[in-house]
Amino acid sequence: MDMFLKVKERKNRSRNLIVFGIPESTANSPEERKCHDKDQVSKTITSLATPEPEILTVIRLGKPVSKIEKPRPIKVVLANKHNAINVLKNKEGKLPNSVKVKTDMTPYQRDQLKTLREELAARTEKELRILYTNLASIMAKFDLFLLEVNTHKPAFILISETHLHSGIDDSLININGYTLFRLDRRERKGGGVAMYVAHDVNNVPVISKVNKIYYNSLVEALWLDIHYGYLDLLLACVYRPSSNVD
Repeated sequence: MDMFLKVKERKNRSRNLIVFGIPESTANSPEERKCHDKDQVSKTITSLATPEPEILTVIRLGKPVSKIEKPRPIKVVLANKHNAINVLKNKEGKLPNSVKVKTDMTPYQRDQLKTLREELAARTEKELRILYTNLASIMAKFDLFLLEVNTHKPAFILISETHLHSGIDDSLININGYTLFRLDRRERKGGGVAMYVAHDVNNVPVISKVNKIYYNSLVEALWLDIHYGYLDLLLACVYRPSSNVD
């Protein structure tokens, strides 16, 4: 496809939206199903733009699905591209969790986006280095540990057998540019796990929070939710003391 046709197709799609997550009607009549779709789309997007976007038509994409499958996306044709732009600008935080609204991309745009995502994923995989170490006392080996961190500059650091306890303050093992998460052993000495998460990687913020903590006499485990760019990750550090291995 030459550039003129690509530009023309992109212009033709500029007033369209693709809406995901709208449940399908069970009505037998095609007209009733289409009315249902238009009504549901209208309820979803009309509050997102002023003036209200004018919906010309809605079209379910793909073959009909069974009840257990995800509903097919809906192509929404609006009166003009400004309606579509206003909806896309105002959608964040205003849609139900199950519903997504996206631009109607041409095949060329989809291919380009796929290529960019693959390149970003490959680059991200190299950037998000993970360092794991069993320190058997972070306090005793902190200087050597810090040297290793500064050498490799990992995005995530997972440590087992930290040997930390409530009497050791975070400030004593703080690393500039990292957020510390720790799970100390409680009833006896030794054990414990910890994770350091970089504040950012290549100037892209890394957002982290505790997802789950699991602790008993057999297992010490810490899970973190990580958000980086368009990636959402679940990172875990789990330690099972050797004395508990059968």
